Amino acid sequence: MGLFIQMTEPGQPITLDSIFHPFKVTALDVREIQVRGQVGFSYWTPAAAMSNSAVLFWREDDVDIQITLNGNWPGPDESHPHELDDLLLKIAGSMQTKP
Repeated sequence: MGLFIQMTEPGQPITLDSIFHPFKVTALDVREIQVRGQVGFSYWTPAAAMSNSAVLFWREDDVDIQITLNGNWPGPDESHPHELDDLLLKIAGSMQTKP
C-alpha cells in the first residue's frame, strides 16, 4: 500500500475534463465531494494486477492538491461503494497547507 500527496501550482479550473483528459486517466465511480470547504473530486483508478488507487483532488489557496492511496482492495461496486472517501477526507483534514 502507498500514500502519495502531490501539491502543484494550479492549472485550468478544476473540472472532470481538466482532471482526466490530459492524463488519459481511467476513472471509476467519480464523485464531486466537499474537501476542506472546497469543491473537489474523488474517484478510483485501476492499477497493477492486484491493486487499485483511490484519489481525492481539490484546489485550495492557489494550490492543486491530490491524495492517492494505492492498495490491494476491491474497486468500487454496489457491495463496496467508495469505501475510502472517509479515510481520504481524514487525511486531507489533517494536512497543514499553510506555513
